[in-house]
Amino acid sequence: MKVIATALLMLSCASGLAIAQQAAAPAAPIASVPAADRPTDDSIRQLMQIQKTQNVLEQVAKQVDAQFTATLNQQLQNKTLSDDDRQRIEAARARLKAIIGKWLTWESMEPMYLKIYGDTFSQSEIDSMIAFYSSPAGQAVVAKLPLVAQNTIAAMHEQMKSLMPQVQQIAKDAATEINSQHSKGAKPSAG
Repeated sequence: MKVIATALLMLSCASGLAIAQQAAAPAAPIASVPAADRPTDDSIRQLMQIQKTQNVLEQVAKQVDAQFTATLNQQLQNKTLSDDDRQRIEAARARLKAIIGKWLTWESMEPMYLKIYGDTFSQSEIDSMIAFYSSPAGQAVVAKLPLVAQNTIAAMHEQMKSLMPQVQQIAKDAATEINSQHSKGAKPSAG
């Protein structure tokens, strides 16, 4: 799940979307642009090329593989691996690469981008984004957003490490109180 969230965040950043809003916001219904204002697929493709979206997909695939390795190493940290174990790991990595190859390719993602951008932005907005992302400032954003995403994920992870014990304690306290009431024979209150 963390890998998927990371991949989605990276893809959102590559598309120039607001990181904090996209990471925390629930999925909103797709706003449809009137047909007369709908951007052309070619203009959306031009924007995606300027934003180097295909490169980001390749980086996300590499990050998913690295996360797989890190997760596996953590789960097997005290194990001495046999040749059979290493073969199983490589077989699992091959399955993962097949899945990544199916889902995180430009061929599979481009129709999604075309639909989302076409349903969300007007032609004039796409044209303005093309102008911005073609500028030196826009290219700096393209180059630096993956770093922003990486740093955001790391910072959020650190914040979650502080938050989770508090969440767990509140849940534990609530469960203890409820269990205490049930063990005394008290009926739970409605509402």
